[in-house]
Amino acid sequence: MNLARCLGTQPQAHLRSLALQYGIVTAAGLRGTGVAVGPIAPASAAATLSEASPASAATPSAGESLPELISAHLKKQSTLRAILDELTDDERAALKVITFAGGGSGIVMEQCHQRINQVTGRRRRNGAQVVAGLMGRGMVYVGRAKYRQFYFVPTDLQAQLAVMFGQELLERVATGPLDDVRAQSHDSYAVLRWICQFLAYTQKVQVELTQTGAIYRRTQRALLRMMGRDLEAEEAAAEQAGRDQGGPDLSDRDPSPRDGSSRDQPPGTGLHPDPLDFVFDYCRSRELCEVVDSSVVPTMEAEEWMALPLRQRREDLLAFWREARISSDVDVQAVLSVLMTLPGDTWVDLQALFREVEPMASDLFRGSLRRRLEHKVVRYLILQGLLAVGESSAGPVCRLTDLGRSLLRGDEEVDDVQTEDRFFIQPNFELLVPAHIDTTLLWRIEEIADLEKPDWMMVYRISRTSIYRALRLGRDPAEILNLLHKHALNEIPQNVAFSVRDWASAFGRIRFAQAFTLQVDTSALADELMASRAMRQYILGRLSPTVLIVDRHKHADLLVALEAEGYMPSPGIVTLGGSDPWGEPWEVMDVTADGPVGPRGGGVVVAVDSPGRSTPLADPRQPEPE
Repeated sequence: MNLARCLGTQPQAHLRSLALQYGIVTAAGLRGTGVAVGPIAPASAAATLSEASPASAATPSAGESLPELISAHLKKQSTLRAILDELTDDERAALKVITFAGGGSGIVMEQCHQRINQVTGRRRRNGAQVVAGLMGRGMVYVGRAKYRQFYFVPTDLQAQLAVMFGQELLERVATGPLDDVRAQSHDSYAVLRWICQFLAYTQKVQVELTQTGAIYRRTQRALLRMMGRDLEAEEAAAEQAGRDQGGPDLSDRDPSPRDGSSRDQPPGTGLHPDPLDFVFDYCRSRELCEVVDSSVVPTMEAEEWMALPLRQRREDLLAFWREARISSDVDVQAVLSVLMTLPGDTWVDLQALFREVEPMASDLFRGSLRRRLEHKVVRYLILQGLLAVGESSAGPVCRLTDLGRSLLRGDEEVDDVQTEDRFFIQPNFELLVPAHIDTTLLWRIEEIADLEKPDWMMVYRISRTSIYRALRLGRDPAEILNLLHKHALNEIPQNVAFSVRDWASAFGRIRFAQAFTLQVDTSALADELMASRAMRQYILGRLSPTVLIVDRHKHADLLVALEAEGYMPSPGIVTLGGSDPWGEPWEVMDVTADGPVGPRGGGVVVAVDSPGRSTPLADPRQPEPE
């Protein structure tokens, strides 16, 4: 809500007070409008900041209302600067808290009072009085959401105040010139590639989850190696550092789910080391994968996601990060709001920034604000390519990237990573794939090859197993070879093309099929059934002289038809190779034309390859008991 609309919700008496307070109109001018002059604002907000004399103050014109006049006056840079200069230290600290809280969206009243008490001194307990003074100046307003009241600064005023506070902060946290900074390189495209590779991995390997919903440790290690992290090497290095220092070194380890997290942090985060934790949570939240029988499998939406524009995917990643990582931490949102006000071409001293924002932290969250910022903001903004970090003579520094300013502030679009769609094919069956390969193509490469080395030039390898996997996923040999021909930067080596064709030619030569069969004791009976008009509609084919294939879905109808024609089929369904409920084994007998008929003649048996109740047939050659 902008300032004019917020003022429009205020009582007329308060509006008249603000107009007189800022010298916008005189008391005589207000009386000229036919409106009674209300009481003057509280003493803490009574000073007139306008330089205009009462004689020069204007009467509201017919086309302008008091809210519009007061709004236009308060949004002037000179007016805001004068107001900030006249605020007490407590009021200034409170206004800064409310301006940045919740990423600029406001703060619950109780939390705000508590925060102000912390910043201004716990013994004073005057948070509510301080905010009342700001409300008397028309700077802060009260809203209601979900049965709770909160303080906020109107959007247009908040944007101006954030810039002004940010400029003041910049003077204290800005570092030396650019040539003094050794920037660390980071691939902003990596997280998009990892999402593609993670989803493709779940097609190749069974990724099972524990009862807590975490991926098993061994699979975690494989996925993290794909993302460029070697947990075993990191753990060994941490243990060695601990031994060298005479104790465990936990400074660089990932925090536990409770370390530095809020009490109401949503479940499902912190189960895996980063970046796997971020990738897995994102894929599940956006339904790019699902859990089937405790295993993670990609959904139909996964392949559609690969083809989305880069900007759209980046905006969605940023939205997910806000929802899942910082939505419940108002302190972190406030610091993010501060970062967004800083100019992108200026490096900021991270240690100085942490010192500046630490007083804004509340005691609602466990862990220091600095640690939460490192684990919730810095690492994830770097992961998405929105924040650049480096080292200077003053220590670690950071600044927003062009992409970060564009996405975080909503600025105009900037040039993103130029994706590639070509790769090299080696005679040793290796594919040399650039790290910025288009994800739609990478999705196909993952089907026909396996990653061996993650790097700026990734190494994939084609094998009999990988080709078999692609064929099982529905690809045909021509499609695989066309993919290689279309995107290879060089001629496909003859041995590679020959091997792909050779491996693919063996696919499908052996197949499994289910059949519902009708077994009879003589070929003559089989001929009789096939010639019957009543039976013919149920018979699909003939496996042997005495075995017919019938429609399993019409088994009940076939049984009725057989009985109607005078046949006496055995009850139940026989499972070949199984045994009957009474313990007598069923023998798979040779009932071809040249083989023995077997002892169990005289009946029709319907058999299928699924378990079911079966009853042995009586031998018609044996006399019935009297």
